[in-house]
Amino acid sequence: MKMSFSKRLMAMSAVVLLWQLLHLPALAQTATVKVNWDVGTADGPSAAFNLTYHDAHLKLATKGVIENVPAPTTIDGVFANKNVTITPGFPDDCITIDWTNPGPLMGQTHLGAQFNVTRSPATGNRNDVRVVDSELTMVSGMNATGGSFGPVPSLDVPGPQSITYRKASSADVVFSIDNPGMIAPVMFSGVEFYKSDTEPALADLDAADFPSLPKTFLLSVPDFPLVFGGSMGFDVPGIDLPEWLLVKYSTTWTDPTLSALRGEPTSVTVNTWFAGEMFVPEPGTTILFSFGMLALFALRARRIAVT
Repeated sequence: MKMSFSKRLMAMSAVVLLWQLLHLPALAQTATVKVNWDVGTADGPSAAFNLTYHDAHLKLATKGVIENVPAPTTIDGVFANKNVTITPGFPDDCITIDWTNPGPLMGQTHLGAQFNVTRSPATGNRNDVRVVDSELTMVSGMNATGGSFGPVPSLDVPGPQSITYRKASSADVVFSIDNPGMIAPVMFSGVEFYKSDTEPALADLDAADFPSLPKTFLLSVPDFPLVFGGSMGFDVPGIDLPEWLLVKYSTTWTDPTLSALRGEPTSVTVNTWFAGEMFVPEPGTTILFSFGMLALFALRARRIAVT
């Protein structure tokens, strides 16, 4: 019995798709990550005050490969120099940025980093940026009675903090504390999520909140605290591929070292802005889409054969 054209087409389609499933390679996916933060000020019971410091250090880890090409870029504030180091590892690559200055700096400065991460299904289906270390060095300031303190060799600062996100039916976003230097609870406040179909410039991630960027507000959440090893997740609706996830938030913690040196409870607040490119669909999604398209094509061919 001779097989009809439509049945032959369906059979060939099934063979092709089965071959694709059996020979599906690990699809490498590259996304751009951008994060900016403010450092250099602290708060006492009466008023905010400026810190004096020399250097700033930020170490981030992420599953997958941090790319050397294009080279990571930075925002350097008032620092004179910087050094960017990428340390390969599996499953975690690390990027370390050391901002340095010949003399002391005082008050708030704005720092940032942008880099590309390539991951595969072997490293998980999430894009994550985990803060291993964020600190200022040689920190000094005024105590509560008007005298001076310091310099403190190293002061951990609570920002930026770790963000993990993935594309599910919406954006699944998780905040966490992965810096072991954060020994006190860190309060997250002013957390807001936006989206944009336009890539933000690194300079857009600042106190003006993406001024030149066409964006859509998605969600804000109540303030929440986290401790080292803790996490908090949110389902952010309304974002799709290939849009960018934009997040702004502030982190505050009562620093035990500054509190002891000033003689009163003293906290450090850091404002952070984050932008992450959503990944393309997983290979399984692409295959399902192919099944659907080929089925529609075969149905159309069958109709043509009948007529």
